[in-house]
Amino acid sequence: MSTFTTVRNKTFKLIDGQLLDHAQLGQALGAICHYVHNVVLVQKGAEIIALIFPSTKLLLSPDYEKTPEEGCFCPRDVNEFGRCIAGCVHSLNMKLDAGSDKIGCAVIVKEELSLEEGTLLPDTTISEENVINKYAPALTRCLDRRGVSKEEILVLQID
Repeated sequence: MSTFTTVRNKTFKLIDGQLLDHAQLGQALGAICHYVHNVVLVQKGAEIIALIFPSTKLLLSPDYEKTPEEGCFCPRDVNEFGRCIAGCVHSLNMKLDAGSDKIGCAVIVKEELSLEEGTLLPDTTISEENVINKYAPALTRCLDRRGVSKEEILVLQID
């Protein structure tokens, strides 16, 4: 049994006073970076971790939707995506109220969520518990601040 939990019942407050639930916060990250396909927010103690599932289609064939002049350098691979998403998560954290919990670490998973793996349910919603259990070792490395970069998983510390 994992010691990690979802943040399903947590509310995040933006500096403008708007309140977001966990799904809306994940969508806000996707609005900042169009490479983000799915986000599962996880908590252990006071630490919030984002499990980020990028669009593998975009990683394989970048579209460069935004230009460097617009402040975005679209990544060409998962390592560049790591640098890109660290900035995007930092940007999202800066929009959160000072008293609101912030994302302290991100785990980028270069796999699709699927019914076969049990990470998606038949109605195509994410099975957060199964995702947490499957990626618990990477979540632990994230909390232990032992960054790891493998073919399928990249762990980042967010400043």
